[in-house]
Amino acid sequence: MEWAEFGINVNAIAPGSFDTEMMDGMRSRIGDAFIQSFPRKRLADPRQLDTTLLYLVSPASDAVTGTIIRVDDGQLPR
Repeated sequence: MEWAEFGINVNAIAPGSFDTEMMDGMRSRIGDAFIQSFPRKRLADPRQLDTTLLYLVSPASDAVTGTIIRVDDGQLPR
């Protein structure tokens, strides 16, 4: 909120586990069993972050500030 008076919105995207090179390293060390604990039994596709990012940088989100948007495919407990 301290940046709002300057017209600056501060928001964040909190991603879950995505199918990335970084995740490939983890999967090679510990295996894929953890994926079965996810409700949808999959890793998310990194392209699924695109629309959330585009929303946050567009005029449509001008009134959104101080928010963390979870993009985790339901992987993390609520």
